[in-house]
Amino acid sequence: MLVICYYQSLRYEFNIEEEKSFLISSNGKSPIPVSDLENDITLKNIQGQLVYIID
Repeated sequence: MLVICYYQSLRYEFNIEEEKSFLISSNGKSPIPVSDLENDITLKNIQGQLVYIID
């Protein structure tokens, strides 16, 4: 599943395979550097549906 995000005028594209997840975080581990994010967001591909979890 291709996911496209925009943050601070930059476009980020990433592919989330079936049953895999993608972390969006401010702690430097994330491929998308969201410095002002209070909680981590995990995107997950579950049977072709995009699910998000806020930690």
